[in-house]
Amino acid sequence: MGNYPDFIKTTGYGDVAGLCGANCRHSFGPYIEGITPETYSAEMLDEFANAKVKYKDKEIPYYEATQIQRKLERNLRNSKSKLAIKAAAELDTTKEKESVKEWRRKLKEFCDETGLDRDPPRERIAKQSVAT
Repeated sequence: MGNYPDFIKTTGYGDVAGLCGANCRHSFGPYIEGITPETYSAEMLDEFANAKVKYKDKEIPYYEATQIQRKLERNLRNSKSKLAIKAAAELDTTKEKESVKEWRRKLKEFCDETGLDRDPPRERIAKQSVAT
C-alpha cells in the first residue's frame, strides 16, 4: 500500500469532477501486483496516445477531433434550446430551425470526414418547461 499515492486525493474519487463523477466514463477494479494482467499493453497505450484522424486533408490528434466534435454538439444543443424557447413563446422559429439544420449538417459532415461516431445523447436537450 505504501507504494501508491492516496487514491481519493489523486483521482478525486467521490467528487463531481473526479473519477466516476459527472461525465466520467472511467471505471476501476482491484489490482494485485504480479497477479492482475495489464489491461493495455505499452504498444496499445502508445497507439491510443498517438491516434490521429484525417480532417481537412491533414492529420490531427484524435483528442483534438473529439473536442471539435464536442463544440459542434454544444452549438447544436444551443440552437435547439433557442428553437424550443421561441416555439414555447409561439414566435417565428424559421431562423432557429435553419440553425439547427445547419449545425446537424456540420456535425454529420465532420463525423463522416473524421470517422468519429456520433453520440445522439450528446445532441439532445432537456425538455423545456414553461412556467404558467
